[in-house]
Amino acid sequence: MKKILAVIMISLIFLSGCSSIPASVKDKAASTTKITQVLPSYVVELIEADESFIFYFGNSWCESCQFMKAVNNEVVSRGKIPMYYIEMDKTSTKQLNMIYQYVIKPVATPTYIIVLDGVVIESFYPEVFVGDDENLDVAHVSLYADNLIALLKTKGLIN
Repeated sequence: MKKILAVIMISLIFLSGCSSIPASVKDKAASTTKITQVLPSYVVELIEADESFIFYFGNSWCESCQFMKAVNNEVVSRGKIPMYYIEMDKTSTKQLNMIYQYVIKPVATPTYIIVLDGVVIESFYPEVFVGDDENLDVAHVSLYADNLIALLKTKGLIN
């Protein structure tokens, strides 16, 4: 009996610890001061509600994705635009397949997607606003943010 109880308890601990996305991520309104990590289903809801926003795909192990968080947080803070983050390696295939009905599966991360009035208009990589700076220099975070804000203005996402 003790063995059965121990197996059940271990199983419950294992199952509760397997959730790769924190509960706070599941459904969350956009922040105006930093990027917001969400599930793909939330982005689908926004698309279907004809919202305008930017989101990007990343991975927890991706150094560029981690670096770009500082740039993206500055863009959200300065541009007052909602930006959402989907961490692919910690999101279920079922959830990811929901968003792949609207966008092509990214071949590299980070991949940014612009949505205007519920229509996906463009996807791009950081090279578009970072340029040839392959080292992603911390001293250039503000410059990268300026470039991304300028790009979002040309696309009609920021006034």
